[in-house]
Amino acid sequence: SLHEANHQTMSEFESLKKVNMELTKKVEILENTKKQKDADLLTATEMVKQNKQSTSPITDIPAILITEVMTESDDSEIVLNTNKEWL
Repeated sequence: SLHEANHQTMSEFESLKKVNMELTKKVEILENTKKQKDADLLTATEMVKQNKQSTSPITDIPAILITEVMTESDDSEIVLNTNKEWL
């Protein structure tokens, strides 16, 4: 009957809405993760720059941070190149 078909459509719509919400949450999490990684990369790159200008460069802290960032980042080239001189 039309009533049953309508009910079926409504419940399908509800489950699609749930799926959509879950996917939206996942996308938000991924975007936040990316923002964090970008921020980490920026921090690492800044540390490398400051380190190169410093008279007594630190080698341990940035190296740890940079290895961390490099594993996930697309921009690891920048860090690698900047980092090569003093690692």
